[in-house]
Amino acid sequence: IRLQYLYPATMSDELIDVIAGEEKICKYIDLPLQHVNEDVLKAMRRPTHAFTEKLLDKILNKIPDATLRTTFITGFPGETKEAFEELEALVKKGLFHHLGVFAYSQEELTPAFPLGDDIPQEVKEGRADILMRAQKEISLKKNRSYIGKTIPVIIDRKEKDRGFGRRMADAPDVDNEVTVRNAKKIPVGSIIPVKITGAASYDVTGTAVLEGLV
Repeated sequence: IRLQYLYPATMSDELIDVIAGEEKICKYIDLPLQHVNEDVLKAMRRPTHAFTEKLLDKILNKIPDATLRTTFITGFPGETKEAFEELEALVKKGLFHHLGVFAYSQEELTPAFPLGDDIPQEVKEGRADILMRAQKEISLKKNRSYIGKTIPVIIDRKEKDRGFGRRMADAPDVDNEVTVRNAKKIPVGSIIPVKITGAASYDVTGTAVLEGLV
């Protein structure tokens, strides 16, 4: 069971305890934080940075091996250079295994619409690119830490003798993929042990441990 898009304000202690203690639930926490600067968070009507820091500490204390995913918005109305630099500093801490970044897009009938759209598009996109480039290095480092380890992988699809699947740390469609070289006899949907042998920024490769399976 994978829980996704968990609004931070609804992450109760009870829910964290259930995720920590239930083997059927992936230790995967998807928290769309959107920003870190207090002024921007207030304009977004989202919890404070202090609340978020306390929540992340609580999650990592109770689930030390948790995979963290989040999303951020760059160029929200009123986002100053200094506010963006706060966000950049948070990303560079390397807390998040997976990260999505979106340049703000003004939409009618949303609470943010009256705030205007004062950040040039090229600045919004440039800031998003800065965050994604920083996260790319972090993702590569985290993926390399798997090399030599044998982990469970679910096979989603196959092409000839290769399988393509995910770790428990990867959600379908949005996160990393594991390429399994020797998966010819492994049915799609199987969860198998795979020894990781290589890593790139967003994907890893490995070899299925077939002894006793086929």
